[in-house]
Amino acid sequence: MIGGIFDTDGYIVIDKTGRPRITLTQNNKEILEEVSDVLLHFGVHCTISYIKTKEREHETGGKLIRDGHGHWRLTISDITSIGRFAQSIECVVEYKQSALDAMLLYTHEHIAKHNKYVSGIHAERIVNIEDIGERPIYNLTASGNHNYIANGIVTHNTGGTEGG
Repeated sequence: MIGGIFDTDGYIVIDKTGRPRITLTQNNKEILEEVSDVLLHFGVHCTISYIKTKEREHETGGKLIRDGHGHWRLTISDITSIGRFAQSIECVVEYKQSALDAMLLYTHEHIAKHNKYVSGIHAERIVNIEDIGERPIYNLTASGNHNYIANGIVTHNTGGTEGG
């Protein structure tokens, strides 16, 4: 199913500089968020961003049509996630599957050459911190190993105190 979405609305290519690129474009952000959640099960990390497009006018069937409201784009860019995607997801469209096969070779060679990736670990750079005012917070406690998943992020019991 995931391969089919990338077959129809995805962009899977090794660009002119030799860098792999995997993107998926949709008008519906929620679809991309669902795809992102599924990809996390394969160890594939991605970002979702809004791409504003220039408004255009054209005539169709005697009616003036305005479009260019923008769209949402899911991007897989880190080399480890690209390798995991190429290893786990299959496409029916031949040139996209060929690009995935080439990406798998590229990632194995790149990781072996640079050997700086730690299996299972992925870090994200914080690019912005915004004050959102006062909001309710919740202190969750999980039994067992005290870990749980919140919005696709593995987290640990906070153990905070009320009013502290």
